[in-house]
Parts: sequence; structure tokens; C-alpha cells
Amino acid sequence: MAQLILSEVGGYVGGQLLPQGVSILGQQVTGQAIGSFVGSLAGSAIDGYLFAPRVEGPRISQLHLTQSVEGAAVPNVYGRMRLGCNVIWAARFEENRKKSGKGGPKVTTYSYTLSFAVGLCEGQVSRISRAWANGAALDLSRVNWRLYHGTEDQLPDPLIEAIEGTGNVPGYKGLAYIVFEDLPLDDFGGRIPQLSFEVVRPTGSDERMENAVQAVNLIPGSGEFAYATQIVRREVGFGVDEADNMHNGAGQADFLASLDQLLEDFPDLSHVNLIVGWFGSSIDCAQCEIRPGVELRGRKTRPWSWTVAGQDRESAYLISSNGEGRPNYGGTPDDQSVRQAIEALKARGLKVTLYPFVFMDSEGFPWRGRIACDPAVEMTAAAADAVSDFFGTGSDWRYRRFITHYAQLAVEAGGVDAFLIGSEMVGLTRVRSDAGVYPAVGGLVALAAEVRAIVGTQTQLSYAADWTEYGAHVPPDGSGDVDFPLDDLWADTNIDFIGLDWYAPLGDWRDGASHLDALAGYASAEDPAYLGSQIEGGEGYDWYYADASDRDAQIRTPITDGAHAEPWIYRQKDIRNWWMAAHHARPGGVRNVAPTAWVPQSKPVRFVEFGCPAVDKGTNQPNVFYDPKSDESALPHYSTGARDDIIQRRTIESFHQYWSDDAMLDEGGIAIWAWDMRPFPAWPLNTDLWSDGGNWRLGHWLNGRAGLALLSDVVDDLCRRAGIDADVSGLTGLVTGYALEGVMSLRDALEPLRTAFDVRLVEGDDGLVFANAAPAQISLTLDDLVMPDQGTPLDLSRAEMEQAAQMRVRLSFIDSEADGQPGIVLSEGEADAPVRAVLLAITLDRDQALRLANALAQRVSAAQQAGTLSLSPARMEIEPGDVVSLDAGAFQILKLADGSVRRIEAVRYVAGDSLFRAGALPSPPDIALTSGAPLVAILDAPPLPGEEDDARPLVFASAYPWPGSVQLLAGPDVTSLTQRCELTTPSIMGQLLAQAPKGLAWRWNRSALDVEITGGDLESVDASAVLNGANAALLETANGWELLQYRDAQLVGDNIWRLTDLLRGQQGSEHLLEEEVEIGARIMFLTGAQQRMELSAQEYHLPLVWRAQPAFADPDAIVEGELTAHAMSLRQWAPAHVTADLIDDDLHVSWVRRGRRGGDGWEAGEPLLDGAEAYLVEVKDEAQILASRTVATTQTIFSSTDIAEFPSVFKIQIAQLGPDQSPGTTVSLAVTISP
Repeated sequence: MAQLILSEVGGYVGGQLLPQGVSILGQQVTGQAIGSFVGSLAGSAIDGYLFAPRVEGPRISQLHLTQSVEGAAVPNVYGRMRLGCNVIWAARFEENRKKSGKGGPKVTTYSYTLSFAVGLCEGQVSRISRAWANGAALDLSRVNWRLYHGTEDQLPDPLIEAIEGTGNVPGYKGLAYIVFEDLPLDDFGGRIPQLSFEVVRPTGSDERMENAVQAVNLIPGSGEFAYATQIVRREVGFGVDEADNMHNGAGQADFLASLDQLLEDFPDLSHVNLIVGWFGSSIDCAQCEIRPGVELRGRKTRPWSWTVAGQDRESAYLISSNGEGRPNYGGTPDDQSVRQAIEALKARGLKVTLYPFVFMDSEGFPWRGRIACDPAVEMTAAAADAVSDFFGTGSDWRYRRFITHYAQLAVEAGGVDAFLIGSEMVGLTRVRSDAGVYPAVGGLVALAAEVRAIVGTQTQLSYAADWTEYGAHVPPDGSGDVDFPLDDLWADTNIDFIGLDWYAPLGDWRDGASHLDALAGYASAEDPAYLGSQIEGGEGYDWYYADASDRDAQIRTPITDGAHAEPWIYRQKDIRNWWMAAHHARPGGVRNVAPTAWVPQSKPVRFVEFGCPAVDKGTNQPNVFYDPKSDESALPHYSTGARDDIIQRRTIESFHQYWSDDAMLDEGGIAIWAWDMRPFPAWPLNTDLWSDGGNWRLGHWLNGRAGLALLSDVVDDLCRRAGIDADVSGLTGLVTGYALEGVMSLRDALEPLRTAFDVRLVEGDDGLVFANAAPAQISLTLDDLVMPDQGTPLDLSRAEMEQAAQMRVRLSFIDSEADGQPGIVLSEGEADAPVRAVLLAITLDRDQALRLANALAQRVSAAQQAGTLSLSPARMEIEPGDVVSLDAGAFQILKLADGSVRRIEAVRYVAGDSLFRAGALPSPPDIALTSGAPLVAILDAPPLPGEEDDARPLVFASAYPWPGSVQLLAGPDVTSLTQRCELTTPSIMGQLLAQAPKGLAWRWNRSALDVEITGGDLESVDASAVLNGANAALLETANGWELLQYRDAQLVGDNIWRLTDLLRGQQGSEHLLEEEVEIGARIMFLTGAQQRMELSAQEYHLPLVWRAQPAFADPDAIVEGELTAHAMSLRQWAPAHVTADLIDDDLHVSWVRRGRRGGDGWEAGEPLLDGAEAYLVEVKDEAQILASRTVATTQTIFSSTDIAEFPSVFKIQIAQLGPDQSPGTTVSLAVTISP
């Protein structure tokens, strides 16, 4: 008897046939269980179900735990999964002591670190995508860790070996594990946190996409700092900047993070093409300017500003914007960024081709291949003039300047392995100024010579022709001409290889089974045999469609050349014969005796671009792309528009396998389009930042599509582990993530996959056969049914249709959009319908889960409609798993017993949907905390209340986000820097938005200050709090720092505050109120976050250099400066109440001494003296000193003789001298002596 196994309706069948169950070996086994056995097993081939205890299959983990269990099972992972871990080694805790409190109480703090290793899963993994500690995202950029991928030749970890001793440490071969070195434990309560990791582990044959790809094209080609290897930050407000090119969890520039992903996903990668774009303005070649562009003007960035080809942000072309005000493209990558990218790629051992690329920023956003001359001047000398205008002189914004700029930049970057002088300008290279004369080809030949003179002979040169452009041109003018326009370029001595952008059709697939290619015996559009047959065959090789109606009807016209037996001339896909043959032009249809300049097989071919969109039937038209903003946007012929990662993967694999080791190709033979240097999954999920993120779903991108597992590969691996050889060629689907842990039967391991992917398993003549594609339906009539010995030929026992239609499914799954946590969806249906719970430990996104729940609900409903039928022995072709069509509907055969009649058990068939031809969408990434350079201010400020004798400078620092701490170091020079203080909380710092007026000292000022701040918020207080020292700030003036206070603070805008009810000129700073304070002046708020900078007595009055370095910040975040501290807070305050009286022709001057400290006490008595009392009194005529004296009392007399030497108008300045005899702040009195 043959039977269908792994059928999800088996349990229902068992329950119907044996509702009470049976007793086997003393154990009661339910009919439901027996049905599962019938529906799932083939003899004893894959399960000892009846004779051994049932081992539970994979479950959904509510918690991802860190454990330390000897002999714990090692998980087996397929695709991308979140896992807990098992501690496999740990060192002793390290205790770290830190003493602080210089100048005050000494405080010792303790912190703890631990080095340890955790096992993850079976190797070989490609990378760790993300990590969590105690359920929160763990920023791996902040800790010292390393991943061992689980290879069979990995060596022991050097740290473990250093502690445990050489020869005492295993390499843990075959186990993927992580070593943490000195992990800080303070944030985790002094213990190892509960760690979990998202692991990426590809599976499959050596020919899988991840192993096949050796070259890729690096895009986006636009994005002002997309290629920078340093983090570039843009200013978004006072003291607030954002990383322009860091949106990943690694805490590094996006380019480097994406490069790491690329090399981990494609370990055999050796070549890259770096795309760099300028913007074309018109498809009329005579009018087309090509310029570097920026997204916005006025943007401020650091550590450097955007420049390309001598253009800055204000002079460059401004890219067009959409209706929402967003630029339609990213800006041209900054020149410094491109140099950095080339250097980084070469440092990784990659060969680099620099690929200048023209984006069209004109109406409809056309393809650059549309650039051509005005049709009215075709075949005239004016066409040559138009083409000449397009190339330009090299000093104008035309094509020559574009290409030669990047040739020079390649040299500045230390050279590249190859350089492209252009690509896919098929409209331009087909422009004729006369019969057989193609001026753009001559322009490219001349340009190649110019570029060669710049880059030298060590760099290969070529042009990347479109797949319709490289070969013969048959002008559609009825002339009969056949030309080979690019042969002069291909034959030129400066061209080293034939560059091709190859997007030729690799299929003509349609839905259903009646189209020609299905009738030819091919299983699907991604059938490797089918794809292989289309590379040098099929459309564009064997035949073509004359028009759209012929395409719809599949009327194929053979491609022939009856006159000269050279059909390859007309075969756009016949690159091999084009390469091997001499080329003879045919002016007027007459074949020239002499060939063109091309020498057969003289130069290798390189597929500069090859790819397939991840969309249904993408191989029908690999050259189309989805981009709603462009008029070129389209779906492939007959595509449903559904996302399909599988066809992309299979196409890349088949193309590589076909051309593998072909002598025609050079070493960089197939470069896949494309890998985006914006790291996944930030791109494409962050559409607020990148407007083209929505194009990824159906596009050519590889990002996010590597590392996943084909269903067939997963099932094949599981069967092989169980010692079973099975046919999995009939399986299709993509497994985003699936993990097995512990001992379980093969049946249990396969169960979730069977349910999710609607897998059927048949015990065929040659063993087990897996399939999940919808089988063709076999029609049966009443004549095919026969009367059995007992019963009727057709016995269908079914539930009521209404009840079946109302069944709903509650599906539990692993939610990829919730960091791998459990997710639940409920299928659509009536609210009061019966609900069946289904648990699948498979990674799905929410849309996939809902679609699966709906499909399962349909299957469960159909499973309630089962029955038997008796067939004539004449229908021997029918086998288990087949679907038969009767008047009563379609039924799938579960089991078949042969005898005088063929007795069949069947259930209602519901056609499955291809739910999982694409990977599950992940959750948005957790962005690493990286701060830019902090705002730092070091103030030689007036004395603070209660700190009048502390002359150390005040240090303020703020950054967003706050890096945790900022250390200030200083010294005589950069080689002798020592730490002077550490700020652990951000200071509130700001700037004036409007001019501050002159003020009145020591009384309430009703004027307002508008300030923009960073680092915190302000608050209002009552007047008594102000008088007791609250709400104090230091305002920068032209001559020093004024100490002021405010009572009210009102938020009037984003980080903009209005300060009112001011007390100005506090603590001896009243002399700074004499002038207005200009817009942009800094203001520092005394919140307690500021720190004092430690200085020795000898360091005052000497120039020092300082450096502020944030914790966990990139190297460019270090701030440096110079400082000379003069202990301004120790200066004596200006005397008060100065009077000048003329008595008996003598000028009597007096004043009142003010105390620098202790002068505000309510007790009676004079302010305390600070050393011996002395004053410097000067008489000035503008800047000239007319008289100067030092006095020990608060008065002095200028005699009539003295006065006689003074002008009638002069000024008296008085300053109290400090203990070191340095003058303090002066007070002035204008004096006028009348004759």
C-alpha cells in the first residue's frame, strides 16, 4: 500500500476512524494520534512513534536564557534566529578601584569586569546581527568581544589559552561561540547578564548564492557621506548634532558596517565596483550638463564639509525635491568619502573598480540610456556637434570633466584595479552623423586615452555596455545596414576588457501549466535546468517576439541569418559567438570583406552588472526595476508583483554555475547588482531617512537576502542527519529562521515546516519524496469509479460547509519584527467562530504570520471534508499526493490500497499559496550610542558664591547623546597631557538668540534674554530662591564672563527659552554691563554639572593645551584647545561710591572698599581685608595715563599743581590691589574741571 505522509489532516482522519482509540502494548493511543501517525510516517523510515515515547518538537521560547549546563544540547540553526547561550568558560572577576575627590573627601569606587565565553550553536555561522542583555539591546560596539564562527579548523582563543595554559584549551571546533573580554558588569548588577544573540547561519550546497558570488556592485552611488569611513555629523541645533552616516548597532560608519555584513555574507568576495554618481540634466545630449549635487544647502557638517570637484555645498547643483520637500536622490558622495572608501576596500583585500555613474535628475527620471541627440539632426554633422557638446572641453560641466575628475581621484586614493569610462549610454553610442559614423564612440576612445594618461598602465580600463548595445546595431531606417559601433572602442589599446551590463531575459514563464516552457517539462521559473537553458538560449537567442500580441500568444519567431549564416549578429544574448568571431559590417545589407577592428577573443569579457529583481517572474525581464518616482518603473512581463527572493537567488546561482571557469570571462567575471552600503536592516526600514527604502522589496538588492535558508536545503539537511536520503527537489520556499535544540525525532523536527509550507511526503519507488508545489489536478468521471465488494464507489462524509467556513486559527510564532520574541495572530473570520491554536517555532513577520493563519484556517476547514472512493485499476497513474477533480470538488489522495479495485482515502483539497518566497522583515535595528564632539567651555570666571577662594577654571561640557562622561586632560604640550577633571553629567549650555542690552547691576532688570540651550531644561523659581543663589549663569561678553541670575524661564520654542527678571553683574562682574552682548554669545548655566579644572600654582598665567575626550565616542569626537588661566576669581572687586570734590583748588577723591568675600553679611562692620589694603589710582586722558599712584587708604588728593597738568576733562580709575599687588577690577569716574 502506498500512502501520503506528513499530511496535516491525518489527525482528523484518525479521529474519525477510531474515535475511542486502541490499546497498543498496554498503552492507550488515541485515534487522533494514530491519524497523525498515518498522516506523517512511512513505515519505520522516519519515526518509531508507536514504539517509543513521543519527543516534543521545537518550541517558542518566552525567554532567551544564559545558562551554564555541562552536556547541554547544541542548537542547530537555519537562517536567522535569536538564541540564548551557554557559558562554556569564565575567568575570575576583576575588581577595579578608582579614587576621586582631589581637594575634598577621598572616595574609592569599585567596578567589576569578567571575561567569559558563551556557546551559541553549530557552526558555521556567518555573523551576529544583534545582541541583547537582560532583554535590552546590547551595544556591542562598547564591549570587547570576538566571534568564532564554528569552523572545523578554528584555533583556541588566545585569552582563554593565556589564562588556562597552552595546550589546555580546546578550539571548540564546529561550535560557534563568543568570547567577551573584561565585560563591565556594573550595569548588570555585578553578574553575567541574560544574553541572547541573533545568529545568521546559511545552509545549503557549496553552489549556494553566498558561496557563488565573488564580485558585487556597491551602491547607492549617492548620499553625501554614504561612503565615508569616518562618522560625519551634521548640526541640527545648538550643541546638538546627528550622525549623518551612522545608523547601525556597530557604532561605526554605515559604509564599514555594511562592508562587514557584505564580507560575512559572501566570504569568497574578491572584487567590487564602487558606484559614484553625478546628475544629468537632460536626455538631449547637446543640453545635458552633468554635475555633482547636494541634497540641501546650508547644512553644517564635521569633521569636514562636503566638497566635490572644487564645488562646495553652496555652489554645487541642488538636487530636485519631491512634493514633500525631500530630495529625489541622495547627494553625490563627497570626494574625501570616496577616497576613504577606496582605501578601506583595498585594506580588506578587495580589488576595486571605480564606476562613475550618471543619474538623470530630469523630468520622469529616465535611464541614462535615453540620452541621445535631437532626432531632427540625426545623420547630419549637427549630430556630431551635439555629441561633442555632451563630452565637453573638460572645464565645463559636461561628461569629460565628470570622468577625468574620478580618474584623478582614483590616483589620489592610491590607485584602483579598474576604471570605467561610462556605462549603458546606448542612446548616445547609437547616434550617427552619417552612415556608419558614430561620433560618441570616437568620443569614448579619446576619453579612454585621457584617462589612461591619468591612471597609468596598472589600472584596467573599460566601458560597461548595455546587453543590447555591445554588439551589432541594425538601424530601424530600412537601410539594411548592420554596424558594430563599439568595435572601435573594444579594439582600442586602452581598453582592457569587454564590459557588459547583462540583464537579458532568462525566461518566458507564465502562470499555469499550459504555457510553452511548462509544457516543455520545466518545473518552475527558478528550475535550475530551465534557467541554465535560457542563458544561451530562449528569447534573444533562439527566437524573439515581433510584438506584444505575439508575446501574449507565445508566437515565437526564430532568429536566423540566411544570407551569411551569422545568426549571432542578431542574437543579443549570443555573447560567446560575438566574442569568438570576426565582425563584418553590412552597409546596405552587403557584407564587407574586411572585418572591423575587433580581433576575436582578444580581450576577456566581464559582466560588470548582472542581477535579477526579487519579484515574481523576475527572470522574464531582469532589466526592469520598481521605483515609483521614475517613468522607467515597471514589473517584469506577466509578473504578479509579489516579492520573490527565491527566483533572485536561483538566478544568481545558475548564472555563476553556467559561466564557472569559462575562458571567455576574466577574474572579475560576474559582478552582482547590487549591495547597498547602507547597512541592513536600518536600510530599507528607515524610510523617514531614506526615501528609496520601499524599492528594496522588489528590487535587485542582495542586502537582507543572504544568509537565509531554502526549505529544500533545510529538509535535506535534517534528513541526512537522520540517515535518510530523500528527494527534496519538489520543495520551494524560504526559511527565514528555524532552530532545533535537544533530542527529537525527524518527524518532530519536520512538523513545523510541514505545517507552514504545506509539505507533502510520498513514499515513492525510490524512497521519500517531498513536495509542496500545487499538484496538477487529475480529472475523474463516474466511468473511473467502480463498485467495491462492500459500500459505495464514492463515500464523502463532510461537515456542514457553514461550520467549516467559520473555523479560525490562532497562530503562535517567532516574530521577526519584535526582536525574535513570541508573536500571536488570529486568522480572519467571524468573532464567534471556533478557534484552533497552532504553535510554530518558525521566524515570520506579522504579514506572513497572518497570511499563514488564514491559509491554515482554510486547510483545517477542508480537513473536515474527508471520504473514500474506489477507482478502476485502469487508473494506475494515480498516486498518493495527487489531486483528483470530481463533480463534488477537488480531493487529495492520502492513502491508496490496490486490489481488484483501487481503494482511496482522500480529503478536500485547498490549493496552497506561495507564502514564503521571501524572507521575513526584521525589526528596526537598535542604533549604537555614539556621541559627536562635545561642546566644551573652560571659563576663567568670576568667583562663585561660597567659592571665592577657588581660582580653578570652570569646565562645562555637553553632548547629545551624552556619552556617559567627558574627561579633560591638559598639559604644556600634547605629549604631557594629564587628566584634570571628569564630567559625568551634561552641562546646560546655550547661546544668545538676540542682543542682550546694557544692564543695571544689583537690581531686578525687566529686560529678557532669549537663549537656545542644550543639555537639559530650565525652570522658574521665586525671588527669594534667586536671592539665595538659585538660577545662576555665566554670560560671555567681549571682556569676560558676567555672572547673572534669572527668576523666570519660559520655553518659547524647540530648546529656546526666554529668561526674565534678571539680576545682572553679580559677584564683582558689574563692570561688564557697560556694553551690549552680541547675538551668539555663549551662556553657561551653573547647575552643578560643571567641574573645576585642576591646576598647579605654577600653571597659572602659562599657556596650556587641553583635550576633551568623551567615553564611547568615535576618534573624531575629541576636542582640543588652548588655555591660559589668570585666576580671575581672585581679583579684587571694583571699589564703590567713588566721589571727587574740589576743595581749596585740590581734588579730593574717595571711595568705599568692597570685599571679594564675606562682604554680603548682615552683621555690622567692614568687609574682611584680603591682604594689606592698597589701591592703584590712575588719571587718564582717553588711553594715556596722566598720573598714577598707589595708596593704602580709601582716599587720595590731587593738588592744584597736579590738576594744572590735567586737561579740563579726564577720568579717574581706581582698582584695589590684591595680595600679589595685581590690580583688580577698576571703577571709573569722569571729572570735568571748569576754568
